[in-house]
Amino acid sequence: MRHNWSVFCRTLLEDTKSKNPSLIEVTERISFRAPLSDERPIHLPLLPRPFFLVSNWRRNEDGDCLKYLARARFLSPQKLELLNLEHEVDLELQGKMRVNGEIGSLPYTTNGTYEFEIAYKDGSDWIPVASIPLEIVHEGPPDPD
Repeated sequence: MRHNWSVFCRTLLEDTKSKNPSLIEVTERISFRAPLSDERPIHLPLLPRPFFLVSNWRRNEDGDCLKYLARARFLSPQKLELLNLEHEVDLELQGKMRVNGEIGSLPYTTNGTYEFEIAYKDGSDWIPVASIPLEIVHEGPPDPD
């Protein structure tokens, strides 16, 4: 299996005829103002509508396995796993597949650069194929440490 690309964006539109996606408001930074509790992580609701994590996969030419387990992990600036979203990538009927993950909230621990780590499972090993940085910033009084 081959990973073509992954994008974190605010809006995903799909053309009904071609099935091609339009990825709108590719997101590199989220800032927010709100009172914060001392408990971490805090789940930030991304309302009024969710964000999308979109990945595009395709079959290798060498006749590899047709079904894989893939995942997107959301890691804190300290590299702690905050979310683990696993899904199957089935390339049996078509040689390519796009996975559209809808994300309604994200965990927040502290200001900094978070990361979506995209990987697939090969045997017992997870093979990382992409990393998408996302800066999250609380604008307000400093976070209690």
